[in-house]
Amino acid sequence: MMNCLHFLLLLPGLRTVLMALMSLIFAGLALAETQALDASPTSIVTEQAEAQGDALYALPDGFVARNPDGAIVVEEFLDYYCTFCKVSSPEVDALAAEDTDIRLVIRELPILTPQSLPLAQIALAASYQGLYLEVHKAMMTARTVPSPEAALSIVASLGGDPDQILIDMQRPEIGLHIRHNLQRALAGGIRSTPGFIVQGLPFAGYIGKDAMAELFEMLKEPTSAETKN
Repeated sequence: MMNCLHFLLLLPGLRTVLMALMSLIFAGLALAETQALDASPTSIVTEQAEAQGDALYALPDGFVARNPDGAIVVEEFLDYYCTFCKVSSPEVDALAAEDTDIRLVIRELPILTPQSLPLAQIALAASYQGLYLEVHKAMMTARTVPSPEAALSIVASLGGDPDQILIDMQRPEIGLHIRHNLQRALAGGIRSTPGFIVQGLPFAGYIGKDAMAELFEMLKEPTSAETKN
């Protein structure tokens, strides 16, 4: 199975560069969190917000793209700059659309380039306008990787407010959300994109629609056997 990071590591000297890039991404997240916290005046915290607590600004632990009640949990880790992600993501989405047993959860993992991070931040910021999945799918299915400016245009085309996106993408909870995804990936054995954790089992790289469909069917077999008994 091939993935974007494995492909890049075939090129001389890029392993060191990529490791440094990972460090920069973590540092960038930490800086964004600090700047957002410093820039947030306490006056904007209303009595209503205090009553609702952290839930007002919380992001979900992964975005459920399909079938929230599905028994087979598929966590998909992706980067908008990942060529193989742009192939696999529509395929897995199509499988989940056909099979209500598949609960598809999207996790942003912006690890390939410095430009990956702002695209993930824009997509996550769109969640505050109820547009995360729409923006995510539009960027993932675009012919070329959109620039941040093009991503904001996508938001506008979907009826969103790009100016508000620029504000919301600096929220510290977005940085924390991405950091959590990175930690979840590493803990689950995922170190590249695309990556999948299916029922707790890690699968790195592009699997292919047919192989993924076979995997889903295999995971259903024990349930089917129990039902017959």
